[in-house]
Parts: sequence; C-alpha cells; structure tokens
Amino acid sequence: MVITRADGSVEDHGVVSAQYRSPLRRCWWLLVRQPLAKRRIARSNRTRRTT
Repeated sequence: MVITRADGSVEDHGVVSAQYRSPLRRCWWLLVRQPLAKRRIARSNRTRRTT
C-alpha cells in the first residue's frame, strides 16, 4: 500500500492484506506477516508530522 499525501509526500506501507489458499501460507500470514504489517503501519502513523 502506497499513500500519497496532499503535500506530495509518499509513504510506502508495504503489504497490508493477503489471501492465500494454502493452509500453511495462510497460517504463516496470520501468525507472522500480518502482525508485522500492523506494527509497521502504526509506527508510521505515530511518526507522521502534521503542519
């Protein structure tokens, strides 16, 4: 996911959601990647400066 702000700044949040048919890949996404993605987005929102 890439966000382009009104001031022209661009923020790349990476993969936010995914859908897998394989049970192993689905489990891997739910246990590993999804929490990391949520943490990365939350950190980005905390560090964003508003003027």
